[in-house]
Amino acid sequence: MKARIISLALAFVLGCVVSAESAAPQSYEIDEAYEIYNELIPRTDTYIFSKGILVVEQQTSQQPDVTNACLTQEGSDRFAEAIADLSRVQRTNWLLQPKFHAAKPVQLVSSETIQSLLGEGEGRWNNFFRRYPNAGGYISLGPVGFNHDKTLAVVHVATSCRGSRDKSRFHLLQKDHGVWQEVAGVTCSTGS
Repeated sequence: MKARIISLALAFVLGCVVSAESAAPQSYEIDEAYEIYNELIPRTDTYIFSKGILVVEQQTSQQPDVTNACLTQEGSDRFAEAIADLSRVQRTNWLLQPKFHAAKPVQLVSSETIQSLLGEGEGRWNNFFRRYPNAGGYISLGPVGFNHDKTLAVVHVATSCRGSRDKSRFHLLQKDHGVWQEVAGVTCSTGS
């Protein structure tokens, strides 16, 4: 009886440890994802407004459900495998790595730091720009969902800038002759 109680307690403790480890952020190391980020980042308002560094949130963003993301039926059908992969990979907490190749230097900043700097209220950007005076705001990137051959991808990108609306949108991309290109299939974006 005593051995059974000990083994049950041990199983409970090990289960808690495994559960805690699965919730811990993992390093996001998918090279093709960084190729996509490098393609999309220069198109953001944050990139355009930046006079120096690009602040990128280090944790991948929690994104809306892609099935409700304003995709055309053709886009949903063609990218179904990538959408299913995105649903799978976004269940993990990911930490982006310094694998960006932009014309402006990228600084990865934790979500906690960004939120503590922004705070609440009218002057919420003041602390952020005191710390990052040459930034144009910050960019949040979701993990990338791929099809099996890694020739189709779906990703969510959000930007937040002072004096501009926050923007959030899914992007559908196709790899053609080794180059990622955005393709039609997204019919809307959100802003606040």
